[in-house]
Amino acid sequence: MAEPVKKTLTSAQTGLLSVGTAAHTNVKPAVSTIADAVGSTSSQPLSTSPHLRANRPDIDADVIVIGAGISGLAAAKELVQKGNKVIVLEARDRIGGRIDSRAISPQHGHEESGVRIDMGASFIHGKYDNPIYDLAQDLGISVHYSSPEGEIRILDADGQIEKDIANRLGFNVSHTFFDASRSYAQNNDPSPSDSLASYVFADDSPLFDGLDQHEPADATTREQESANMRWKAKTLGRSFSGWTGADLEDVALKWWGFERDTMGPDGMVTGGSYYKVVDHLAKLVTGPATPKGEIRLGEKVDKIRWDSDRGVLQRRPPAFEPALPPRKQRAIRALGYGLLSKIALRYDKAWWKDSDKATRQLVMFLGADYGQAMEQADHDECVQWAHTLFKRYLSPDPSSTDIPTPIGAIASSWSTDPYSFNSYTYIPSKADNSDGLPVTPLDIAEFAVPVWDGALGFAGEHTHSDRYASVHGAYESGIREGKRVAIALDMKKRGEE
Repeated sequence: MAEPVKKTLTSAQTGLLSVGTAAHTNVKPAVSTIADAVGSTSSQPLSTSPHLRANRPDIDADVIVIGAGISGLAAAKELVQKGNKVIVLEARDRIGGRIDSRAISPQHGHEESGVRIDMGASFIHGKYDNPIYDLAQDLGISVHYSSPEGEIRILDADGQIEKDIANRLGFNVSHTFFDASRSYAQNNDPSPSDSLASYVFADDSPLFDGLDQHEPADATTREQESANMRWKAKTLGRSFSGWTGADLEDVALKWWGFERDTMGPDGMVTGGSYYKVVDHLAKLVTGPATPKGEIRLGEKVDKIRWDSDRGVLQRRPPAFEPALPPRKQRAIRALGYGLLSKIALRYDKAWWKDSDKATRQLVMFLGADYGQAMEQADHDECVQWAHTLFKRYLSPDPSSTDIPTPIGAIASSWSTDPYSFNSYTYIPSKADNSDGLPVTPLDIAEFAVPVWDGALGFAGEHTHSDRYASVHGAYESGIREGKRVAIALDMKKRGEE
């Protein structure tokens, strides 16, 4: 067990990468335990994986990485490959952070083995100039891409919506959300307090273009149908709160689409195999490189002294001595942190319409308040609710008694996870409560600035102005900090500091 903090890091060279963050100090090494550098409570190893080491109180490391999410692993990999000794401290009993490929274990009486579902990250956003896509290709991970010409299927309580209407609704929502709103924000001057919803759901929004082509000739019926079509468009538009992680009323229109991100289509990782990226990076940290790094599970950092995911820093931060600078504290406090939740049900056979019969699990995505409500509700009630909805919308005959009940189910809990507290970053339309000033992309940029004379740095998707809210953004930020710390340590060795 690591002891309580005994001394400051004043005389230590050991670096710190906190919650996917990186740091180094510019003085001689004088610490002999983890606890000398950080306030850490630890448990015995929670995994027998060969690349996860047993806890030992005597550590000799150049850099300490706090957090074994993808940014922390990327930073550790970069540092190890530059010849530095690295120790990674992870509070959870697993690596991966918000990449969580979890198994749905069948209930008693079902002998089949569980299948994996990606309950956290599941998409690769953009094929080109995307290191995660490149890693997926190298590791043989299957990624599904929908054809641009593919049929759009939209179902409501009355069944499947007519094909032409579904295609129009699908185009309108995608075009409004990803193209028209970004163009409007770029070419106009919306107020910082204007929300994305104020544009998307405006009466003259392109969300409603062309919907009257499908209205009947009768005036009374036409008015009713017009209202119904607009309601469907708005409802479908609100489902994109899963993209932002927040209600569209809470997202700033002014900065929508300001980032320069990857190009190409988005794809979904299939087979619950995102963990392969995480395992690959972990093996590079602890693998054949010399000196090897170490990854320790069950290590919670409570204090960082000088002589750490943004949701955690915002809601349950470790103690920093001295306190972080005011601009850093504002960035932690002011940026929005959205939620995307999932519930997955496993069946002993595929019963839904047009099933390929190979897949026997269904996954529901719930963004913002919908996800919050699901994660706070009783698990068994959520499973029954999800099963009822799946039957209602997907079964050829919802009243059929032949539809099996689930043999297993899992649900996410990102909003209550003490080491994440939600899913990813957004720029809110609401001004900061403390100083009353608007939140801007500069708050993301500020998050990336190291402090304490460069000794403590920060990584994670919330520190990448162009690629926030993405796995590749988190990964690239880890590489950025790993390179920065490695250069600083090398300069120190050459006397160039």
